[in-house]
Amino acid sequence: MKLIYFDFIQGGITIRSDEKILAALLSTTTVKQAANESGISESTIYRRLKDPDFSKRYYQARMDMLKNHVAA
Repeated sequence: MKLIYFDFIQGGITIRSDEKILAALLSTTTVKQAANESGISESTIYRRLKDPDFSKRYYQARMDMLKNHVAA
């Protein structure tokens, strides 16, 4: 079965792009590495990190990841 992805545009950026950025930030140690991994520019990632809603999602994802790591 082939998965079909839809891009939902919200505030000028796609939700799928946000998910790619989050995944890359969580799996790398620098914004530059996250940009290379996700194929999204560093400036876009920094711009998204300035957005309060995105920043909150990123912080929560990091805390969840840390809790899961400590609990393991």
